[in-house]
Amino acid sequence: MEKKKKILIVDDDLGFSELLRIRLGELGFSVDTAEDGIGGIYKLGVDQPDLVILDLVMPHMDGYTFIEELKRIKGIKPVPVIVSTVKEVAEEAIDGKIVVDFIVKPYSEASLLAKIRKALKIEDNRL
Repeated sequence: MEKKKKILIVDDDLGFSELLRIRLGELGFSVDTAEDGIGGIYKLGVDQPDLVILDLVMPHMDGYTFIEELKRIKGIKPVPVIVSTVKEVAEEAIDGKIVVDFIVKPYSEASLLAKIRKALKIEDNRL
């Protein structure tokens, strides 16, 4: 049996994060959440997720700073990031190495799943 792909959601909207955590869990992913970039960096080191879904606007450490920290930290395996935000300027954050895609809230489940499949190289369209 294939190991579940781990997704870390870093977003200060706790209701949104919880709904997304439950739905992605139902689809077979192992999902954890953090409510800001500081918690996200910590969980990256502990959980080593396969993908991060990251909001840009958060207290304490925003998504832009999170991305910069990811580039600096040694010892954490490279992990693709999908930026999920209400800001339509997210496209400027895509660098192709860490930030692989973005999606503007509100978005459909189908759109998000297509981006997750692409980032994780999953060919099963049932997800």
